Amino acid sequence: MILTHFDKDHVGGADWILEAVDVACVFQPDYESDSKQYLEFLETMKDKDMRAHLVVKTERLNLDGVDLLIYPPQQSEYETEDNDFSLVISMTYGIRSFLFAGDCEEERLEELLSQAEFGLSHDVLKVPHHGSKEKNTLDFLNAVSPRIAVFTCPENMKVEEDIYVTLENLGTKIYLTGQGTITCLCDGDILQVIQEIIY
Repeated sequence: MILTHFDKDHVGGADWILEAVDVACVFQPDYESDSKQYLEFLETMKDKDMRAHLVVKTERLNLDGVDLLIYPPQQSEYETEDNDFSLVISMTYGIRSFLFAGDCEEERLEELLSQAEFGLSHDVLKVPHHGSKEKNTLDFLNAVSPRIAVFTCPENMKVEEDIYVTLENLGTKIYLTGQGTITCLCDGDILQVIQEIIY
């Protein structure tokens, strides 16, 4: 299990997953929180006699043919601390790639734009911070140039016009979780996205 950071919508429910699923290892960023959801997660970890693996340098994993690169924050302090402490995960399966950018905001996006550890171009992007626009968001979207962009968002959210136009010009297909559960199927070559539309 990888926890990108400790906002309640990212760590909330992690305790339930640990109870329901046989988790071998938990990866998390190297900072702490006092949120109720984080403390519930810690309590469950303690009950299960588990210790999280703190990601302080780039980690590379291979799970059944899926390559994962976990890229940690490069600073010890940020203006928007929780969000910019997000772990970023680049996942490659066959010729297809997926980028999970947590809730990265301006400083962390700048790190991603300047890093050399992995190429930013990916087929699928989980759009950072629910699509909130930062000064460098459009530069980031152009660098990733995704075929598919997924926004985790409430039902009534609309994509900001600049972001929508940028993605439309890139030929990106946009999906919003507020419109229904999204499932992405991939065999290493063919990508298929299924959305259970809410009516």
